[in-house]
Amino acid sequence: MELKDRIASLTQSAQHALNDKLSETLTRVWGFAPGESVPVTGKYRCVRCFNFLDVKLEIVDFKVGEPFTDCADWQKIGKRAQWRLLRKQKKY
Repeated sequence: MELKDRIASLTQSAQHALNDKLSETLTRVWGFAPGESVPVTGKYRCVRCFNFLDVKLEIVDFKVGEPFTDCADWQKIGKRAQWRLLRKQKKY
C-alpha cells in the first residue's frame, strides 16, 4: 500500500484530526482574547505564559458562553492573554 492510499483511506473525522494536528504544528499558536466568548467548556491555559520561565502556568476553568478574562501575569505589564483549550493526552 502506498502512502497516498493510507491517507485517503482515513475516515473523514480522522482526516480532520490529522489536518488539525498538521496546522497546529506548522503555524503560529493562537488563543482566545479576553472578552471573546468561550466556545467550549473546559480547562484553558494562557499561551503567552507558556513561553516564559518566570511565569506560573495556571489552568483556568471557563464555561461555554462566558467571556474570557485577562491573565493576571500579562495584565501586570499591559498585555492581553491568549487562552487555549487544553486537551487530554491520548494515543492516536
